Amino acid sequence: MIFLKYCLILLFNCITFNEAYKILGVFASSSTSHTMLGKELLKTLAEHGHEVTMISTSPLTTPMKNYRDIVVKADLKKEYLSRTGNENYFKLSQSFGLNSVFNLFKSGIEISEIIVKDENVQKLLNSNEHFDAVIVVTFVYDALYAIANHFNAPLIVYAQAGPTAFVNDMVGNPNNYAYVPEWFLGFTDRMTFKQRAINTISSLFFEVIKHLYYYPQQNELTKKLFPNAPDLYTIRTNVSLVLSNSHVSIRYPRPLVPNIIEIGGHHVKDPKPLPADLQKFMDSAPNGVIYFSLGSNLRSKDLSPVLRDTILKVFSKLPQKILWKWEDANLPGKPHNVFTQKWFPQSDILAHPNLRLFITHGGWGSTVESITRGVPVVGIPAIADQHANMRQCQQMGLGVLLDLKNITEVSFAWAINEVLNNPQYKKEMQKRAQLFLDREISPAKRAVYWTEYVIRNKGAYHLQSAATHLNLIQIILLDVVGFCVIIVVTIILILFFVSRYILRKLCKSNSKTIDQKKKQS
Repeated sequence: MIFLKYCLILLFNCITFNEAYKILGVFASSSTSHTMLGKELLKTLAEHGHEVTMISTSPLTTPMKNYRDIVVKADLKKEYLSRTGNENYFKLSQSFGLNSVFNLFKSGIEISEIIVKDENVQKLLNSNEHFDAVIVVTFVYDALYAIANHFNAPLIVYAQAGPTAFVNDMVGNPNNYAYVPEWFLGFTDRMTFKQRAINTISSLFFEVIKHLYYYPQQNELTKKLFPNAPDLYTIRTNVSLVLSNSHVSIRYPRPLVPNIIEIGGHHVKDPKPLPADLQKFMDSAPNGVIYFSLGSNLRSKDLSPVLRDTILKVFSKLPQKILWKWEDANLPGKPHNVFTQKWFPQSDILAHPNLRLFITHGGWGSTVESITRGVPVVGIPAIADQHANMRQCQQMGLGVLLDLKNITEVSFAWAINEVLNNPQYKKEMQKRAQLFLDREISPAKRAVYWTEYVIRNKGAYHLQSAATHLNLIQIILLDVVGFCVIIVVTIILILFFVSRYILRKLCKSNSKTIDQKKKQS
């Protein structure tokens, strides 16, 4: 009887701790990297027994258990570029300015509508399915947060590059302009007075645009697409959790509210064996291998012919072998030591012992992978947070930063040889990798735990900061400062008028006394 009792308890515990949840991920985006990161997160959740559904523009190449794709048919990257008037992201980087910010916001509103109105997405929304949590990537598609409300599920936000201004707004995260730079400026946390002034003015201006233009537009779209949902402002302040693809060891230290959970590096898995041709190429490189990739949004084939030929000249003179992510079938003038392919298993290549250097655009995913694998970098950023990522790497001594607009044969060759021949870069990168990997739990397991935590507790609203219910004026205490100024000014005015009144009385009294003395004399 006792044995049977213990068997039942064991069975109950197994059922309790292995409960499968239904989780919806919304990672449809104009940025391929967002989808890639979302896939890795949902694959991890599926591996832990949960049933996951993924809304994105690209399904898994190899189907897996517990994982279902809902494919958005539109080419969102093409939609975004067409709305900004650019053929590719290099063209976009050359014309970035205030107009680009408005184009970004406008495209976000239009693409949000494309996603929700997609035939496959509509089938899901009109189904009777139930989800225990909805995870939405944060970008400029705020209306998509209403999908969580539609399914009456807790909302988890995935911050692909750490806490941005949009994330800070949602959860009331402190955003001190003295040491928290705006992502598009390319500053680090160690800013000069001039940079702090620019950062403050730019950040405040960005806040004004968001609150007077972007949020009202997204709110109107939310009402249109989800008539029964609360307004967007309510939805945004009811975020249960932010899964932030960041970590203090590779980002600058800053305060985070309790419902921002750092899972930076969750997508980096143990290295897998390389395809036979790549393995042979890298194994037979006595002087090592250099890997060159501009990521998933920028394409090497869109480089200007002049810059392409400059790069090839430098590569042809190097003793190392080169792996270059080149999107066309042929690379004109390709030297014998260069191997090209449309796509490489980047994380696995970076883990190969012969890999000496990573020439990168500086996207956050690539930056995290290079640090995890301990590979120094030469950064040639073009857009978004790439400048800030590479400037931070340079500040930490992890590599060298080049200006894409001013690359010459001399500067490119110098940067490569500087990082290859100066062992300090490799040493600093390995130190940083140790800091990044030394955690109490792996980032993938942390992501799973906190997702399950939100579901178990029907949300994590007890972690929310009261700052989510305050506006900018209240958060920076302008109302209190204004009240204090009014009080001080009022006291000064009272003292002034009282003093003037007393002085007038005294003057009149003295005048009467003098007149009386004159009469008596």
